[in-house]
Amino acid sequence: MDKCPWCGGELLVREYGCRRCGVRIIGEFRQNKFANLDEELLKFIEVFLVNEGNISAVGEELGWSYPKVKSMLRRVIEALGYEYKGEVESSRLELLSKFERGEISFEKLLELLEKL
Repeated sequence: MDKCPWCGGELLVREYGCRRCGVRIIGEFRQNKFANLDEELLKFIEVFLVNEGNISAVGEELGWSYPKVKSMLRRVIEALGYEYKGEVESSRLELLSKFERGEISFEKLLELLEKL
């Protein structure tokens, strides 16, 4: 959580503590952008980095399709506060996802991809 549930202001961490020895560090600490990502996105980022951004390798390791990996990459980009710039790519991925789910035929997929 990075926003106050009451007023929407920025939340700051005011204290860190050691579980082992009990030492406390008090101050005002800002969290980085990654601190607010959920576990699924953090795991994806870790696998993405270990595989040097190779989408096929990421998909293979996680058991995900190419469109799912691209979709997760888009979620990370947007969760970090950046604008996703791959709208044409996004449209292609959505079409591939529809084909994968059996919502459109192969012929319809080809027809729609040609229009992009």
